[in-house]
Amino acid sequence: MRKNGWRVALLGLGILFFCTATVILMRMERAGKILPQHETPPTTTATKRESGFIIGVWEGQLAVFEMGAPLPTQVYEVFVASLPFEEQARLRAGVAVPDRPALAALIEDYTS
Repeated sequence: MRKNGWRVALLGLGILFFCTATVILMRMERAGKILPQHETPPTTTATKRESGFIIGVWEGQLAVFEMGAPLPTQVYEVFVASLPFEEQARLRAGVAVPDRPALAALIEDYTS
């Protein structure tokens, strides 16, 4: 009987550990801390133009999209979560940039 009691106790502890770990992992996944979240390419009214760029977010990082492209042409090691909340909101919505010189200036601001 004593052996069975230990086995039941260990089984109960194992089940408790598994359930706790599952709940923690589910909460972390919802918060976006486990798997990088692919964000949809930013959409603004400026995306209807034929040329230009959009500065937005890809997998939590600063990214440059060509107008209308679903994937970024460049991703920078600037994590958007480290920026002020207002900038995060602007980037998630997408910042329209008309040409390469303006793009270079904005990227310089974000990466310096």
